[in-house]
Amino acid sequence: MHQLANFYVAYQPAPELVWLVVDRAVTEAYEADDPQLIGGGAWAMVQVLRESGRWDEALDVATGALRLLEARPEDDEWNGLRGALLVECALTWARKGRLGEALRYWDLADEVARTLGPGYRHVQSSFSIPVLRAHAVSINVDLRRGGQALQVDRRLGGDRIASVPRRARHLIELARAHDQQGDRPSTLATLREAHRTAPETTHFNGWARQLSAALLANPPTGEAATARELARDLRVS
Repeated sequence: MHQLANFYVAYQPAPELVWLVVDRAVTEAYEADDPQLIGGGAWAMVQVLRESGRWDEALDVATGALRLLEARPEDDEWNGLRGALLVECALTWARKGRLGEALRYWDLADEVARTLGPGYRHVQSSFSIPVLRAHAVSINVDLRRGGQALQVDRRLGGDRIASVPRRARHLIELARAHDQQGDRPSTLATLREAHRTAPETTHFNGWARQLSAALLANPPTGEAATARELARDLRVS
């Protein structure tokens, strides 16, 4: 039940509600002594901690859950969750600016994804080969390697991402990469595509709103009206 609630509150403008849900999910999972629920709750909590700038706590939560899962018999569901947690570690290390650690954890996640095969997709986290490749884009963006992120995307093909909200988040990451390259027309076009793909995802995404505000203040030549329309859609003043 809390896993479903996590997905709902992630798109609500109420961070205190997000904290309440993820904390209860982890607490009740430990009370139930269910490693799979603990891992799923940890996966959600790591993201909240990372976005709050509490990177070391995020890594502690993720690695603690990984130790618990690695002590259990392996099957696809366990491995999918392990892979998702390894990705969260990679993303958190990237946010800390640590290229080597970020790539090490991404490589470990890649090993898991290859073992599970091209047809596998973890239900809660969407962990799969296409989504893992999308995470490689995010890792490079967070490391301020926008050009490398765009190269990774050209090999990926984002339309292979099954989850529509996840596909929109990938497009937002691409918009960030274009912004790092100083390419405002591509930033605007990619952000508009993300909004068309999943409006609610884009509306409540902090990066999307930040980029939209910057484009509104300094739009690409001849595209001021388009930038205003996007800002209006995202309710960015």
